[in-house]
Amino acid sequence: MRQLILVMLVVSLAISANGQNKTCDFRIDSLSKEKIYTRFDKSPTYGESVSTTYEYISKNFRFPNHYSGNETIVASFIINQCGEIMDIKLVEKSKNPLVNENFVQTLTSMRKWNPAICNGKQVKAEIILPFKFQ
Repeated sequence: MRQLILVMLVVSLAISANGQNKTCDFRIDSLSKEKIYTRFDKSPTYGESVSTTYEYISKNFRFPNHYSGNETIVASFIINQCGEIMDIKLVEKSKNPLVNENFVQTLTSMRKWNPAICNGKQVKAEIILPFKFQ
């Protein structure tokens, strides 16, 4: 039976034990010239906790027929101030194009996130997530 193992290393989130950081860092997006935060006081979350992200993807990701891979996909995306997911990019792709397509569709279908907070304000946040498929 195919098993989806999600190894969620939230590289850009730098989540501490209580999800709090005391320093906000950002980069300037080269196209929009907007601030994209890479470190925040409160990390963006999907639902109540990080495990909600795992549950959603496990439930909604559809493996292509006859897929038997054992690989990791790394996705990068932005959660904007309204909690919408945007600018999804696969930094590391599957060898199977249908896995890549289905993974992006699964992320795109997610309802709103709770946005990142920096200095009491909702901010755009970059997230980098590796997911391991077995």
